[in-house]
Amino acid sequence: MTNDLDDLVVTQVEPAIDDLNHGASSPKSFVSDYEDYDRVLGQGAVGIVRKAESVRTGIVCAVKVFRKCSLSDDDLERMRAEIRIHTGLSHPCIVPVHDVYESEDDVHLIMERLAGGEVFDRVAQRKQLAPELVAVVTVQLLRAVAYLHSRRILHRDITLQNIMYESQDGNNVKLIDLGHAVSLDDREALLNNCGTLGYIAPEILQEQPYDAVVDIWSVGICGFTMLTRKEPFSAATEATLHDKNKRGKVNYGPTFKKLPMQAQSFVRKLLTVDPKQRPNACSALSQPWVAQMVPEQVAAAQVELGQYGANSPPKAEYSSMPTLLRPTLPRWFRK
Repeated sequence: MTNDLDDLVVTQVEPAIDDLNHGASSPKSFVSDYEDYDRVLGQGAVGIVRKAESVRTGIVCAVKVFRKCSLSDDDLERMRAEIRIHTGLSHPCIVPVHDVYESEDDVHLIMERLAGGEVFDRVAQRKQLAPELVAVVTVQLLRAVAYLHSRRILHRDITLQNIMYESQDGNNVKLIDLGHAVSLDDREALLNNCGTLGYIAPEILQEQPYDAVVDIWSVGICGFTMLTRKEPFSAATEATLHDKNKRGKVNYGPTFKKLPMQAQSFVRKLLTVDPKQRPNACSALSQPWVAQMVPEQVAAAQVELGQYGANSPPKAEYSSMPTLLRPTLPRWFRK
């Protein structure tokens, strides 16, 4: 692969959409439009996330920064894929992208700032997360996954660190970091080994072709950890963790076995090692445990699923997004 940095120059940026560029005739500039606090909020697959404030509105945002000169050819392709995919999404359980800025050196992805922190941190800080609250998070996560799959997109890195609360005192969550996201139509990419060890579906580590249910396995790991506050794989070394994860040898120990049978059944179904037997997001939302824990949320989710179908849904078009939610993309992102 040749180096594409020559293509990534500010002269290739399209004129901004008027609503997003505030009527300016000159190319928009991140430095002019935002005050960068230089405070790192997190680390994505190929970029860091910082805090910034809009000069015009005063709204504090999360900004994912890609330093183009520091990215390999593979990372450049991943960056392109992430921005192409993420800017085409609009769902209440997925962090939205508000805009994209490109300069000669950097690309800035402007997103909503989620002030409630990672689900992982809330689980770690409490002795136990109430089962009802686990179900609330799980239903929202499955809604996000069902939406992605309806657009034939896999996330491939669903972890408790990549699910964030909107606020400190609320229970609404959003899925973040599309750095490993890929289209189901990209058959070559569906052979790649990627994700976070401990959350990765066994078939990925086994280097087998895979499909959308790899995300369901990751949701199951999240559910297991939220309900038990235990790691799903007992391993003293990374090599042992890799081996157990690869074989799907989840440690269903005493804490797990004390859970209600419906909760155990729900987690075990999502953690079915054979991907052909693993449920899709729609089927997972139909399981008795979530239906009993949060019936209203599940009913609303089922209505939502019906709007775009659950098993063989149509692909939504980028142009269907509202203008104010559709960022301005440099031409090279659309290749």
